[in-house]
Amino acid sequence: MQFVKYYWIGVVALLLVGEVCHSQVILNRKSSVLTPGSREINVWMARMTSGLYRTVQTRIEWEVGVLRFYQASLYLNYDSRIHRADLEIAPHGHLSFSLANRFRLLDPKHHRVGMTLYIEPTWAEDYTRWEFKWIADRRWNRHMGIVNFTYEYTRFFYASVPKHEGIWNFGYIYFPIGQWGVGVEGAIVWERLLEERKPERIGIGLVCSGKLSGKHSIVVGAYPYYHLEDGRWERVDMQYRAIFGMDL
Repeated sequence: MQFVKYYWIGVVALLLVGEVCHSQVILNRKSSVLTPGSREINVWMARMTSGLYRTVQTRIEWEVGVLRFYQASLYLNYDSRIHRADLEIAPHGHLSFSLANRFRLLDPKHHRVGMTLYIEPTWAEDYTRWEFKWIADRRWNRHMGIVNFTYEYTRFFYASVPKHEGIWNFGYIYFPIGQWGVGVEGAIVWERLLEERKPERIGIGLVCSGKLSGKHSIVVGAYPYYHLEDGRWERVDMQYRAIFGMDL
């Protein structure tokens, strides 16, 4: 227990200094699924900042391998949002639940490319969301390349117009020591809300992941987003994330 406690302290400290990551490329964007009967718990802690607000997000995920090609995950999510000081809006938070389903189409151990389909519905107090993700990756020697496409459809209970979001992710990871990897991830994001197409956002982030022991893993990094406005690239968001995993 003391071993786990020290890692929790480390994760929280990284969040406070702002040097943890949005990137999910290693832990959640790979094509692999758990073997039947295997279980894992992951704790996600994120800090996101933009011109209007700051959000702290916590997600607890229980994963279980169901079939050779299918893995199910249950998420408990809590978002706490604090608006900019000059905006007279009280801080607020909301609780939501997600059920992630991963269907492996191609096993990277037997094919040149691994491929997985990911479907995740989310239920919250004021919205429902459906996330669909296509995942492809390939590992060779100490290298791994990953490509994802994600589409999110969000229906708000207080508005008649839904939100659409699409994300392309590209990642490269190098494993210099065993299961420890360092890499870069790029993202291209488009979003449509209230019938308005927002400018595309581009993100480039750094990520580090590895096994802390036989059962414990961690992912940390940082991820800024930019968009092009009036011929200039402006930073519109900064996201940090730490993910702590443990086999059960």
